[in-house]
Amino acid sequence: MITKNIKYPYAKLMMDIISILSFIGVIITIIINFYMHKSSTTFEMGFNVAGSSFILLCVLLCITIFCAIASTIFKRIN
Repeated sequence: MITKNIKYPYAKLMMDIISILSFIGVIITIIINFYMHKSSTTFEMGFNVAGSSFILLCVLLCITIFCAIASTIFKRIN
């Protein structure tokens, strides 16, 4: 969202967009690696991230955190 009272509105907008897209990537990675196992005695549910999916998840989380911090910094600069 572009606000008019900050010094770099388009930089903040770009950080917001990148952060949203990377968070959507994190959610998609978790959904793809989701599992459910049911037997007669137990029920197990969760997600298992390993290999290249783990690297992708870590990179996307780092991008999300970095962009959120940068967006907050851009918002505070007047």
